[in-house]
Amino acid sequence: MSRFPSPIVAFPPLCAGLFCIFLALAGRAGAQETWSDPGAQIRLKVEVMNPPDSPDAGLIATIPNGGALPGPYPEATVFDAAGKAVQSACLWNNPQEGMAIAIASGPGPFWVYISGGATPANAWSPDSPLRPSLLLYTRTGHATLPDARNLAAEDPPGAGSRMGQVPMIADAQNRFGESDDFVSYYTGWIIAPEAGEYFIGTISQDGSTVLIDGRTVADWPGMHSVQDGLSGKKGGKVTLTKGPHRIQYFQFTSEGSPRAQLIWRTPSMGANALPATPGDSDFLRSGSVHITSAEGRAGLPVALFERQATSYMDFADQFVDLFEFYVPLAGSEPGARFDWKFSDGSHAQGSDVLWPVVRGTPLTVTLTVTNSKGSATSTRSVYPDTLPRGERVDNPDARREYTQGLLNRLLGAPPGGSPAASWPPAFWQMLPQIVRGGGARDLLAFLFQHCAADMAQLSDADRKYLGDIYYDEVKENAATAPAILRAIVAAQTDPAMQFHWQLKSLDYALYEAGDIAAARQIANGLRVDPFHGGKNDAELKLIAMGDVERMAGNLGAATKDYTAAQALNRQSLRGMQKAFAGFFTTAPTPPPHDGIVITTGTSQNTDWRRRAVLENTYYTEVKNLLDQNDLSDASDKLDAWELEFPLAKLGGDYTLAEAEYAVKFHDYARAQRILKAYRIRTDLSAQLGEVMQLEWNCDMQLHQAAETKALAADIQKRFPDLPLAREAGKVLQ
Repeated sequence: MSRFPSPIVAFPPLCAGLFCIFLALAGRAGAQETWSDPGAQIRLKVEVMNPPDSPDAGLIATIPNGGALPGPYPEATVFDAAGKAVQSACLWNNPQEGMAIAIASGPGPFWVYISGGATPANAWSPDSPLRPSLLLYTRTGHATLPDARNLAAEDPPGAGSRMGQVPMIADAQNRFGESDDFVSYYTGWIIAPEAGEYFIGTISQDGSTVLIDGRTVADWPGMHSVQDGLSGKKGGKVTLTKGPHRIQYFQFTSEGSPRAQLIWRTPSMGANALPATPGDSDFLRSGSVHITSAEGRAGLPVALFERQATSYMDFADQFVDLFEFYVPLAGSEPGARFDWKFSDGSHAQGSDVLWPVVRGTPLTVTLTVTNSKGSATSTRSVYPDTLPRGERVDNPDARREYTQGLLNRLLGAPPGGSPAASWPPAFWQMLPQIVRGGGARDLLAFLFQHCAADMAQLSDADRKYLGDIYYDEVKENAATAPAILRAIVAAQTDPAMQFHWQLKSLDYALYEAGDIAAARQIANGLRVDPFHGGKNDAELKLIAMGDVERMAGNLGAATKDYTAAQALNRQSLRGMQKAFAGFFTTAPTPPPHDGIVITTGTSQNTDWRRRAVLENTYYTEVKNLLDQNDLSDASDKLDAWELEFPLAKLGGDYTLAEAEYAVKFHDYARAQRILKAYRIRTDLSAQLGEVMQLEWNCDMQLHQAAETKALAADIQKRFPDLPLAREAGKVLQ
């Protein structure tokens, strides 16, 4: 058994009123066409969502403000559907954030009329028959216990504070803001399960005070750790009757790891038992409502909106919260326009916007709603109303949401300068991880075409990785791919990335479009920058030139280019070995394939045998990776094979591996071109049968009758005894 009291627990998002605020057209409110409060500027229709535990707990409605409500002090009156007044009281009023009211229990629906007052009105007091519970108020800055007590003294509480319903008193961070330099005030009713003597204690960092029915029962002031509280040393005894008792818990945290936790020992637990944490069933729970319509006088819109942190991810030691800003019933107001503006100069449009924010970044958002009668605005701070759930990059739905959020930030970037210039490090670290798996075409298109200079913050490997992902999506549309690739090449400011995208353009022309002339033109135009380019650009240019000639059937020219590339690669390797030899006590041992080149001479047979063994190893590794659907590592292995043994591209093993990789992406046209080019130039090889079978499969997928008949004739001519020849014969017949 644990030596410590019940642990801090994670709570689901509450504050029901906050996550279901709705907006509707004037005149669409249903009943009560005549306003029961003729002096109100706004009225809301609310429906009961969750009933209270008992009638005296009432219902709580939380209404966003930020300028949406009339002021300076919004005053609410409540009526039932028949127009009869219903008891209510104001629980919270922060003009920058919102207001909350307690409403007497009933089946609903209710109508909340709001007018602007010059002074606070109808504030809740302990003498009220309503018992709203359990509420938490927090405020950042000047963290002391007196400041926490001041929250309760305000009439109503709320100046500069944030508020919401919570299930219990057990938090390890500030639910409504920064977790340094803040105060907390919990208030509600705790239900004593039996009459008798109770121990009421606190675990806090820093100071805390607990009151039961207005009497202080635990007081632990000052700045301190949680240690004495964990052992149940900070608290006092109080005799309680069975049933609900008002509880107030005050706490502050100056810095460090916050902790606010109520503990108790009931009479039946025994005098020596370690205190436990009261759970959500130990507190009276008020009911909640959701607002189903809002309308202003004369048909004016009401700029109520929801702001919710749906999840977070951790990148570069920063929490990235994904916010959703939305007007849920915006569809009920056709023709209305919704404009969002952020305090950093960004903007967005639409009734629902995803927006990633690094936690702790000061930011506000303003919504402007415009209809035929006029416009209305409201402005609110951006912070998690409740603790969002942690999300993982292996969740494809989460990747899509964060991808859309990053795109929204790019599209809505402040005018002037590059759209991604102000991206924090967390966004750049997040980017390569969330775009995998597809669905990132628009985001990557914007980055490569408009933010090429900003992408220099990424490593070369990450930029090429993102480029490969984007290229795989671009090449799917033959009508747009050439123009997109030209635009990307032109946008690159880094010679290495420009060369990379030129190779992608050549790849498209050669393997996707089958345009040998265009590919040759690109290959001849490749320029290697010896100072700012990639370390293997010279070899890759020669390999690209060899690829063009290979696909064109010019084997002599292809062999010449591949041989030059292979020799250059060996020269580079020896240069590195020589440069680093001084760092070793003995010179490093050359790799076993060093010196394998295609030459004439006494060592030719030995070199070919060694090369064959190593190439077979490459093929086996690529094949295994493809069988495991590890396409990223298979691509890396093909790249390494191509760079180390360019001449292998004239052989069957590399051809099969290259084509099988394309088939994994259902790129049958690419695979068919590669296989056909090998078949028609090869008289006989150990792999020719497999090449023909794979080419046959690709032809079947592509439904190319002429290509299939030509291949069928070649199969019957060269391999009449193969089972495939019988299928070929049927096609020819």
